[in-house]
Amino acid sequence: MLIKNGTIVTSERVFKADILIKDGVIDKIGMNLEKDDYIDAEGMFVFPGAIDVHTHFGLETKAGKTADDFYTGTVAAASGGTTTIIDHLAFGPKDANLMHQVNKYHEYATDSVIDYSFHGVIQRVDEDILNELAVLKSNGISSVKFYTTYDYPLKTREIKKLLKRTKELGMVATFHAEKDNLVRTYRRLLKRRRKLTPYYHAKSRPAEVEIKALEDIVTVQRSVKAPLYMVHTTTKKAMKLAKRHKIYVETCPQYLLLDEDYLNREDGVKYIFSPPLRKHKESLALWEGINKGLVDVIATDHCAFNYTQKKPFENNFLDCPNGIPGVELRPLLMFSEGVAKKRITPEKYVQLISTNPAKIFGLYPKKGDILLGSDADFMILDPRKKSKITVDELHSVSDYTPYEGVEVFGEIYATIQRGNLLFYKGEPIARRGQGEFLKR
Repeated sequence: MLIKNGTIVTSERVFKADILIKDGVIDKIGMNLEKDDYIDAEGMFVFPGAIDVHTHFGLETKAGKTADDFYTGTVAAASGGTTTIIDHLAFGPKDANLMHQVNKYHEYATDSVIDYSFHGVIQRVDEDILNELAVLKSNGISSVKFYTTYDYPLKTREIKKLLKRTKELGMVATFHAEKDNLVRTYRRLLKRRRKLTPYYHAKSRPAEVEIKALEDIVTVQRSVKAPLYMVHTTTKKAMKLAKRHKIYVETCPQYLLLDEDYLNREDGVKYIFSPPLRKHKESLALWEGINKGLVDVIATDHCAFNYTQKKPFENNFLDCPNGIPGVELRPLLMFSEGVAKKRITPEKYVQLISTNPAKIFGLYPKKGDILLGSDADFMILDPRKKSKITVDELHSVSDYTPYEGVEVFGEIYATIQRGNLLFYKGEPIARRGQGEFLKR
């Protein structure tokens, strides 16, 4: 394949060139390259394929199963310019070992149309789990996730043992920061007062819940200094505290573009996810942090429960399934709101959605940038197009999008993985099972 006449955007520069692909990798980058068949990218940006390191496909909870599995979810991802995902595994049985969920998810992910990997999930910390981390890494999974709330919150002493071991092994520990005892206290209080509409979901998990949990982790990080990554950061204070202690910071489009007023809408139940939406000033602070280098990655936390699954709980947020769809729209939204509106440069855009996630999670330089010898993964975007987002034109099987009616600048023209077209001129053409598991 040859891509001609495009404006190439890497993590470091923007320039006009052609790209020749051979055997699934980038073979040549230069002017006036020739081949009979080619994709003409005149007037368009050629970005490296986007990498989403925070998805939940086929997630099963007490409240039900998400709409998107590894087939429909990755078709949606490819249609939006994403060529690689790293999925966060759901909890397994109470006494499950680390490989239990990995083996299950390998079965689920055989349908993926794009390349993929997994983050291991930590439900407890004991000698067996600490020893098994080496097995996990030998199987190509070099990151794990632990929680400070939900069914398996870790205590500070457990976090310290875990981080010492992940540091020894050269692994990255990611974490969900919400202080469990505070969440439970607020939820009990609101239930007793019968304040259960979606608006009170945000009140049950206020900013202090995120910050207090992070402060506990920072007490460990001061002594251990392990590679640490905070998922879905929502507040200015947490962002700054994490970066001060050398913790990677991830945020998501929903925290940049939406605010807690959405929970007051008639369809506010759609916007129930955790951590919840914050006040508008926090969104502005996150954008400012992006420009100051305080945010490393923009991912989605794609967790597509349908509106039909959520609506029965519009007067009881306590039992409502948490999560929203987003994997298809992240690259376009961040281009439109970031690059087109001159909040960030094209190079910064590439760093946030592709290069940094690849470097942090062991995929670089195979993935994450446009370099000779790297996988030929590309997102070709036409900046001249303009449209309004509507769920009817998206490729997830979710029955809504939280961004319905949002006007965007730009349109995904083509998505390419290892030299194969996955999406072209408005149509997904990827084959079921075309994706490969990536050992990191």
